[in-house]
Amino acid sequence: MTHCTLIQPEQVIDLRWRVLRAGRPRETAIFPGDEAARHHGLWQDERLLVVLSLFPTPLVHGGANYPQQLRGMATDPSSQGQGLGSILLRAVQPLGPLWCNARIRARPFYARAGWQPIGETFEIPEVGPHQRMVWAP
Repeated sequence: MTHCTLIQPEQVIDLRWRVLRAGRPRETAIFPGDEAARHHGLWQDERLLVVLSLFPTPLVHGGANYPQQLRGMATDPSSQGQGLGSILLRAVQPLGPLWCNARIRARPFYARAGWQPIGETFEIPEVGPHQRMVWAP
């Protein structure tokens, strides 16, 4: 059985590091502002399988206000492709409007959940190409 909960900042670090910062120092998975963010996790049988964080970082685009940035979404590699990330994303979308800088390979994932791309793709140094995306209820 899966369930989504608020989690502590330190609970997101290992999964972020293994999925998003593999091969780099663990400290790179600690984001500035983690202490002010709301961290969410999806659990299955006491095992944390998906994490994401909502940062109070506003974005204004096209006259619309997106007050929170989704960052650091990561799914345990053994659980990818099972729809678990979608479950957690759907659980936090009512907290929107939201925005994120999606890795290019994750753009279809967000698009299936109703997120819209804005602007051109861009490079985040040492991480790779990204697309800014927004979601509003």
